[in-house]
Amino acid sequence: AGLLASDTAIERHVPTNPATVSHAVTASNAGLAAMAGLGGEMFLWGHLAHNDQERETGLLSGEAGIDAFLDTEIFKYGFGRERPFTGDGRGLFFQGGNSFPSQHAAISWAIASVIAHEYPGPMTQLLVYGLAGAVSATRLAGHEHFATDVLVGSALGWFEGRQVFRSHSLYSDSEIAKWGTFSKNE
Repeated sequence: AGLLASDTAIERHVPTNPATVSHAVTASNAGLAAMAGLGGEMFLWGHLAHNDQERETGLLSGEAGIDAFLDTEIFKYGFGRERPFTGDGRGLFFQGGNSFPSQHAAISWAIASVIAHEYPGPMTQLLVYGLAGAVSATRLAGHEHFATDVLVGSALGWFEGRQVFRSHSLYSDSEIAKWGTFSKNE
């Protein structure tokens, strides 16, 4: 609620230089394409190399991305929030807008969540969550969304990816736990 109340104040501190805004929008689109491409590449490479986990990761990434897309479309229609430079700039809800939640953020975090759950190493998590975070930040910098839109979209996407992984993965937490952590103390 506090973030929602401060959306317009945060928006005033985001740079408005047209070149910066344009670059941010381009970067967010490229970042989302990279996340979707990574999932597709994992599926294709896993299929060609007969790597079941990699193929599964790509397939589940696609499912999570599509689920996040559909969920955000429903929420956008239901909440109807205006974008930052639409109307009076306050981001009013139920005005027929399509700002809440951020679809780019939701899809990129859903894909990142699946990949990070399938490959739980710190470097993998740093890379995929870093890219998803960059997509989210550039949506804000590109004046496409308010901070609340990005935060809710990111959380929705992360949760969506986690649920898809837990529901469908052959390499679930319980399956991995059977084998232990391979540390010296166990």
